[in-house]
Amino acid sequence: MLTLVCVALGFVVVWPLWFFAVNSPNLYSVIVIICLISLLVLFFVKKLVNNLKQKNKEEKKAYLFNLFRILLLLVILITGIIASVSLILTQMRFIGIITFIVFCITASVSGNSNSKGKSVVFCDLFIFLNSSGKIFSSVAI
Repeated sequence: MLTLVCVALGFVVVWPLWFFAVNSPNLYSVIVIICLISLLVLFFVKKLVNNLKQKNKEEKKAYLFNLFRILLLLVILITGIIASVSLILTQMRFIGIITFIVFCITASVSGNSNSKGKSVVFCDLFIFLNSSGKIFSSVAI
């Protein structure tokens, strides 16, 4: 009986998705991307609200500044990767590789340092996602 329920639910969920993807793949792709981005934004907003509720005014300012810095770094990295890939795909490989190297250097220089002097760039995002900031705080790049 449980097997039949699982098969029926699988059919009810999967068949419309498959039918929509086959008949209108562009619209399906846009809707799936919008749903994924919405889930990510919802996750980040929920984490932000939960973390801000637990902090006083000075900690909130520092937290929001750090969040802004992380988001700015992510925008720079994503822009650099998109620019590099688009340049490489349009047969401008040399400029694309140089762009990628420049953005990698930018990412490594823009990180802050922890107490041991190691640069902490990408781990800031994981510390932000962790409400206590203790799980990934010892990882440094």
